[in-house]
Amino acid sequence: MKNKLPTLLSCIVILVGLIVIIGWFMDISLLKSIMPNWVTMKFSTAVSFVLSGILVLTLSVYQEKKLSITPVIILMCSTFLLMIKATLFFSIVVGLNTGIETLFVKEAAGAVQTTSQGRASLVTMLNFVLIAIVGILWLANQEKTTLATQTIGGIITLVGVVASIGYGLNMPALYYSFPDVSTAMAIHTALLFILLGIGLLHLPKNSA
Repeated sequence: MKNKLPTLLSCIVILVGLIVIIGWFMDISLLKSIMPNWVTMKFSTAVSFVLSGILVLTLSVYQEKKLSITPVIILMCSTFLLMIKATLFFSIVVGLNTGIETLFVKEAAGAVQTTSQGRASLVTMLNFVLIAIVGILWLANQEKTTLATQTIGGIITLVGVVASIGYGLNMPALYYSFPDVSTAMAIHTALLFILLGIGLLHLPKNSA
């Protein structure tokens, strides 16, 4: 029973991520941004949520089903998350598009509160890096990851809560919108981070 909450929340995250991916391929604005005047959840963000959801789901069932494939899934999800976000972060540092932003779909020029086509919020990228670190820590030391996992879960939850409040109060700075510096965080991105953060906070204590 103790695994039910993170399992449920991670499944919701995976489902919503897939729905947004469909929204990009089918060009359905409602799925990409909820409201016309709100920032879109970027395609790479939706993919990262699917990977993060799979990661948290795998960790949530690890206690009961220690399958040989489990470490492989954790490693793959963590590695892909780091690769995607490290590449995007590098593109910001050097001021160049790497191509990953528009690899599968292309966002319209001048998109709402977006510094560069297809580029997610800096805070969004950092959150996914933290989630990937959770997976790496579990692989490195399966007995002593509870504190780090809960700390990261708390940070991710707080980031999502602050952004959600920002939308409620119509304060762009709270959902990390900084013109020419960082794209805003989409509302459904914020909500999914809250779910992932809560899922991490409720993961069962790991054991060898």
